[in-house]
Amino acid sequence: MNDILNKIIPIDNTKNIGLCGMTNEFFCAYVNRLFLEKSQNILILTSSLYEANKIFSSLEKYNNSVLLFPMDDFLTSESIAISPELKTVRLDTLNKLSNETPHIVVTHLNAYLRYLPNSKTYIKSEISLKTGDIYCRDDLIEKLLNIGYKKETIVTNTGEVGIRGFVVDVYPINSENPVRIEYFGDEIDSIREFDSETQKSLREINNVTIAPNTEFLTDENIYIDYITKSQKFLPGYNKNVVNINDYLNNPLVIVKDYSQIKISYQKLIDDIFQYKNLKDEKYTGEYM
Repeated sequence: MNDILNKIIPIDNTKNIGLCGMTNEFFCAYVNRLFLEKSQNILILTSSLYEANKIFSSLEKYNNSVLLFPMDDFLTSESIAISPELKTVRLDTLNKLSNETPHIVVTHLNAYLRYLPNSKTYIKSEISLKTGDIYCRDDLIEKLLNIGYKKETIVTNTGEVGIRGFVVDVYPINSENPVRIEYFGDEIDSIREFDSETQKSLREINNVTIAPNTEFLTDENIYIDYITKSQKFLPGYNKNVVNINDYLNNPLVIVKDYSQIKISYQKLIDDIFQYKNLKDEKYTGEYM
């Protein structure tokens, strides 16, 4: 396949390249070859979540360094019906992009325009704990709530935190199992993974890193109520909002079907105009 691609579409290192008439499969084979040759992050921008999913599914056959950054449509994102599944995928992508390994990220217009905290704020919001650390239990709970974890009596799902005396249970979004943090005063006495169904300990570990469970991360460690955490309000609490580009460190950007993206953009503008006039007249800021 690479030999065929070399003859048909040579890589040009100095100019922008326009590719037309390619099937999705051929397009993905070409992108994979480009990724292997360049060894740098690649961002693929599509017109819709449907198109992003198609490209992502095809690219997965060629490369295990492919990530998806999906988002609900605008009207859904402004309601309480925002998809928790898509949120989990986005956060997993941001978490994997915090290391320096090159990736191919497939996204679409709504997700590309979404406000995000800058990558430094995201990494700074991670909580790293190890046995023997002095870390006030109340401070840990406050920090967990501020980075998106939800307080529950029993921890069974990712993104939950439970408190029982000097024991803090938390299910990090970047872990296969929840962890039980036991305190002796302000010192972390032990950290154990446990089974979310039986609640029984599985094994003791020396350390754990807890990634944020929200994209609404502020410059300061302050509590913000749930309603205010709509992503459109992020610029008011974070001075350096960015988009997904910031997490990819000057990626090679491939725009898939530019004409269709222009159509999707116009529809997005129309949706925003109608929503603002009908349901959000008092809001004076930008949405993305």
